Amino acid sequence: METFIEKIGLYDLVGVLLSGAIAIVSMEVLLRRGTIIELQKYEHSWILFLIISYIIGLVLQESSSIIDRVFLEIRETPKRNYIYKNNNVIKNEKERERYLGLLIKEYGKAETDITEKDMEDFYYKIVSVLETNNLDAKIKRISSLYGSARSLAFFYMYMCLHMYYKDMNNWYICLVFTFLFFMRTYRFAKMKVRVTLRHYYALKKDSDNKQKTHQKVN
Repeated sequence: METFIEKIGLYDLVGVLLSGAIAIVSMEVLLRRGTIIELQKYEHSWILFLIISYIIGLVLQESSSIIDRVFLEIRETPKRNYIYKNNNVIKNEKERERYLGLLIKEYGKAETDITEKDMEDFYYKIVSVLETNNLDAKIKRISSLYGSARSLAFFYMYMCLHMYYKDMNNWYICLVFTFLFFMRTYRFAKMKVRVTLRHYYALKKDSDNKQKTHQKVN
């Protein structure tokens, strides 16, 4: 039987609910809105808090996703450059060469002819393979962390601008949090690509070894 967390999804639990709750608490502390105090007047105030947190988290998730996709492409960029030399996704040269070999075998191209579209298409192909084999649990966890970090990065950026123009002295606190959460967003975006490639390479290697063993037996 599925658990409650499995039903609502890890992304919703971490990327939406938690980011919304952090946003409410941050506004309470930095802006002194009194929202939490007002909620305590109602029966089952914790349920209202969770609902409001989810709604705010959902707004942050969708708005930050649109901005990311249209302007920044934080999530998409690592999927298009992980084979280039001196890239910042796969820094280990031997590891990069392993994945390069997979792409060369897949598309029958030389290294210099492999395009960003080839890398992106190959990435989505191996994601599908891992999903089919139920080997994407860690990737989903990283996605939830990425979504939460991205939502909070844009939230604190908005808070920073709002507090600065309102001449509030503690606006620099939000500036620090903006920087920290953007750094986490970029890190999780690259981590997701690395983990996906490593899982696929391990799966393929295991499959090849089993095939060789089967051929020897026959």
